[in-house]
Amino acid sequence: MKKRLRISLGISFVICCLGCLYNYLTFLDRHYFPLAYHNWGGECMMEAGFGMWAFHTYAMEEGASGTIKLRFSILNFLFCLVVVALIVWLLITLFQFIRKKVKK
Repeated sequence: MKKRLRISLGISFVICCLGCLYNYLTFLDRHYFPLAYHNWGGECMMEAGFGMWAFHTYAMEEGASGTIKLRFSILNFLFCLVVVALIVWLLITLFQFIRKKVKK
């Protein structure tokens, strides 16, 4: 049980770090996160995924410019880490269960 939990946390950490890096590099190029939750609200949009979040404010007047705030959120990262670790743990447990059934 503990071994599966450690393995799933390790795999989850790698997946979350790669997701965070991918979101960040894409944000630098395109100004949005491809692997994120997008929440629209009037003149703004919030994106959050793999520990990164961005808040876009869109100017609604002619000649004005919008702003983008980019931040790293440890709580968001930990939430993603736990969710991905749970999914990986369930997959490992399922594969081990199927493997035991096939061997019998």
